[in-house]
Amino acid sequence: MKITVIIISYNVRSYLRQCLNALLQSEVTAELEIIVVDNHSFDNSAEMVSGEYGQVKLITNSHNIGFAAAVNAALEVATGDYLCLLNPDTMIKRDTLSILLNYLENNDNVGIVGCKVLDADGKLQLASRRSFPAPLVVLPKLLGLHRLFPGSKLFGQYNLTHLDPDKIQSVDAVSGACMMFPQRMLEFVGNFDERFFMYFEDTDFCYRVKKAGYKVVYNPGTQIIHYKGESLKHAPFDTVKAFHDSLYKFFQKHSSEFKPWWLFGVLIRFAMLFTKILASLAQRRTAIVSGTLDLLSILTAFSLSILFWYPYHYQTTPDLALYLHHWDLVAVYTGLWFIVANGLTLYKKNHLSYGRALVIAWLTFLLTSALTYMSAVFAYSRAVLLFSSAITGVLVACWRICVQLLYRYGVINIKHKNSLFTRRALILGVDTEARRIGELLYQSPTYDFDLVGYICDDPAQNDQERPDVLGFTDNLSTIIRNNRINEIIIPQRNYSVDRMVSIIQQVSRQTVAFKFVSDGEHNLIGKGIVENLAGVPLLDIEFPLFDRLHLWSKRLFDIVLSAFLIILTSPFHLYFLFSGKKEQRRIWQLNHKFIIVTEYITSVQWLRELPYLLAIFCGWMSFVGSEIVDYSEKDPNILFKPGLTGLSQLKSMRVKKELVRSFDQYYIQNHSLIFDLEILLKTLLRI
Repeated sequence: MKITVIIISYNVRSYLRQCLNALLQSEVTAELEIIVVDNHSFDNSAEMVSGEYGQVKLITNSHNIGFAAAVNAALEVATGDYLCLLNPDTMIKRDTLSILLNYLENNDNVGIVGCKVLDADGKLQLASRRSFPAPLVVLPKLLGLHRLFPGSKLFGQYNLTHLDPDKIQSVDAVSGACMMFPQRMLEFVGNFDERFFMYFEDTDFCYRVKKAGYKVVYNPGTQIIHYKGESLKHAPFDTVKAFHDSLYKFFQKHSSEFKPWWLFGVLIRFAMLFTKILASLAQRRTAIVSGTLDLLSILTAFSLSILFWYPYHYQTTPDLALYLHHWDLVAVYTGLWFIVANGLTLYKKNHLSYGRALVIAWLTFLLTSALTYMSAVFAYSRAVLLFSSAITGVLVACWRICVQLLYRYGVINIKHKNSLFTRRALILGVDTEARRIGELLYQSPTYDFDLVGYICDDPAQNDQERPDVLGFTDNLSTIIRNNRINEIIIPQRNYSVDRMVSIIQQVSRQTVAFKFVSDGEHNLIGKGIVENLAGVPLLDIEFPLFDRLHLWSKRLFDIVLSAFLIILTSPFHLYFLFSGKKEQRRIWQLNHKFIIVTEYITSVQWLRELPYLLAIFCGWMSFVGSEIVDYSEKDPNILFKPGLTGLSQLKSMRVKKELVRSFDQYYIQNHSLIFDLEILLKTLLRI
């Protein structure tokens, strides 16, 4: 056997399947041995490999023994003359293995060769080539100076950012995501050092190879896509701590080679601590940024209220003392805001929910009013609190809506997982598989995709009569810009990895995310996320909609809002009732029954459906519910009251009847009053 590819897997089943599919399309498949070592995954990765890839050798561990130990286990059974370490969350091109193999065969003085590693968005991963982490090399990286001065040889030495990434270079180390070496290297340097549980085992191996007199070469003549860090999401340990511990072990092991080690040891420890703090802040950056913007919104709201109310009502010009006089009120309101926001998970997973932010502003106003009313300490105008709360609600909702608009128009690109966050998507391809994925995208209740259209890669396949085909891949950049595309879906069946890499690099400068779909699957695989579009099973799940508290809160909300809107729109009701421009309509209700509702005769939809407010007030309908179905149609056997809007109604095109139930099931599973408000706001604002 010529090449043995070793893959260490841990809970990345979808990525691993994609990686194996790409490997089996390689130019050297006839000379290829693949070994997968599963480090006790709980996502059935091992079962997937044994069931679908009989040609792959599988080693399963009873516990996670670490990367280096797992590699060594594979080395014991590897038969290839050349060995390639490959991460499971990668996709290689057809020529990747052959290019790396040819380079090693033609350069006997090269001990390890690596390739150009790209992110899923086409950008170079800095770990593609590195210098050894000598103290003066690693300190600028740990302190973040390499990001501020990437072109500096002094500060960018660790990731060699000052060198051309498109030229072959002799380096200290290459990425362990894809590195190839002759098996004979093990005779000179030994196996991987199992003292490194994770991180720096590849750097240590490169160090020993160079010390043995062989070169380590970065060859950008071929590229791979690396999602980076997918296995670490499920790691039952602190990965940041593991990184720094491994770095320290590397220095300890080779301290005799780094002469100034004794001088820089303490500085390295301080730099590690600083990096840990930055990493901790980075993990919470979304919550920190959102909380900061909300705090600024609150302070701005109180400042504007004082600036407006006191000159208007008291004929007093506000000064610093007047602002400071309200500090206790601002402190109480701010404290209650963050308490309520934490309770409603605003900063945990709903940071861009403008509906939830508005509800929090309302609840905080009620709590602050109740708390301050009972205390004589707060001697201020109550109007300031009322105006401040109203302005706060507007500001916190506005900045969230602005972010969503910036995302929609392609100005920014953010990771999200929110069913009410509109994502404008394109699918590459026009064949049956592309259409199948399009149906899944459109009919999924979990994600609000706005499927803009399809892109044709081959002019011979183009169907000129289909208006949803927007053009050819040659003009992809222009199509993305003109149609404000946020995500591009690529069916793996239709495109080789080589073609996918080419397309990704073609539009790498644009703020667009790429998602891949493995052949016949329902999973969208992208950077940092795997999304399932197969629907929501109705087994072993809770139904909060049918909880008594949720039913009462939903009914109370319907009564209050419908009564308010009936009074507000009473002139319209009087006009249509006295003019006789009305008609009746039968629609399906719960328990295979029907109800009769009134509609006004007009071409304006919202006026025509205005009488539905009375049906909501009486409890026959709800503001947010199942789709309204005429009694003349087949009984849909709806699960809850029909509504003016709902998840399926949010779609720009009508959802297939047979799939409406999956939307209803998702709504039942995720219902809350906040969720209803988000759907209502989504319906009104269409954002």
